[in-house]
Amino acid sequence: MSKIHTTDKLIIFEDIKSPQELLAFMKKNIAYGFIGKSNRRVYSSKDDMYDNFSNEYFLQSPEELIKSGHGVCWDDAELERHWFGKNGYNFKVFFIIFNKEYENNLPTHSFLAYMERDKWFWFEYSFSVHRGIHEYDSLEDLISDVKKKHFDYAIKHREATIEDEKDLMIFEFEKPKYGSSPQGFVDQAMGGKVITLEN
Repeated sequence: MSKIHTTDKLIIFEDIKSPQELLAFMKKNIAYGFIGKSNRRVYSSKDDMYDNFSNEYFLQSPEELIKSGHGVCWDDAELERHWFGKNGYNFKVFFIIFNKEYENNLPTHSFLAYMERDKWFWFEYSFSVHRGIHEYDSLEDLISDVKKKHFDYAIKHREATIEDEKDLMIFEFEKPKYGSSPQGFVDQAMGGKVITLEN
């Protein structure tokens, strides 16, 4: 199998015509991981990633992500933001976090939602067990479902407890600064609009 050059990948990306094509492009060209800011090394195994994330991670621009072929949900959502914005969609990007006073190992997630034909769609790439395009009658239904799936994942895989659910917060946020450190990205995302759901 011949390797696709970065220039070709960028051209292919620019020619994507639909969310379905974008998802297919990401499946083919982007693996989970990140590129070290000081050593440009690919970090892709879970242990390796967690050990080096705070020191080596930086938020990639869409072009950097396509070139590196490795990103986490924060990077992937910005590639998605770029494509949906360029193609005139009504969309929103969200950040979900367990907002606690102390450091913890609970997961965060960035995701994109877009509107089409009076329906809302969750466009998901990074959260691999839910990868795909999921349809909802309302944005509130979409956010509620993502929040539940995120919490269920945290319980099953990251030792979250039922009590942690009260700390789960969702923010709608604008495009962050590329090159941001993990804390810099989180600060920008949490500077967005807090989303509250009716119970």
